Amino acid sequence: MIEKTVKVMRMIGYRKGVVLWGSDSNGRGMDEISPSGQTIIMEFNEETVKNKYTIDPGYFNLSPHPVADIAPLESIEKE
Repeated sequence: MIEKTVKVMRMIGYRKGVVLWGSDSNGRGMDEISPSGQTIIMEFNEETVKNKYTIDPGYFNLSPHPVADIAPLESIEKE
């Protein structure tokens, strides 16, 4: 999935960028750094993928937390 996103971004004119995909403990994805599982990060430029690496909460000296811990408690309008 992340590779396809980079490919499309380059096709529509992005010269460089960073794309990331975080996963929760159930394997579902999010377009942000995950507090509960691994996050794949890909840096690219016009010619190539410069770096691709994986981080997890431990990278930041944090313990994993369920995604529910950061979910809105009420409606988006009230948040």
